[in-house]
Amino acid sequence: MRQVTHKDEMGRLWAVLIPDDAPDSESNRGMVIGPPPLDSLGLPLDAEIRLHNQLFHRGILAERDVDLMAITSAIIATFKIDAARVALLYTDSDILPGEDVT
Repeated sequence: MRQVTHKDEMGRLWAVLIPDDAPDSESNRGMVIGPPPLDSLGLPLDAEIRLHNQLFHRGILAERDVDLMAITSAIIATFKIDAARVALLYTDSDILPGEDVT
């Protein structure tokens, strides 16, 4: 068996095992190594997918790979994008400071 990467229809990256003689295109039939599904966390789907892929890229695939600092880094990287988006709202806003928005 060999490890390959599978990208699902939502864009999540999974580490999977397939037979040595199977082509990479058979990754959708492989045995999933990880990361584990994150849907039980109740995150918005786009954040869940970004966190899942951050965990994948950091090699946090199974219980043996768990490292709280690495998981924390994955969470920070996931939401750093959102922080940048929020900051842009301030520069792109048509509302002036002190302006009544009601």
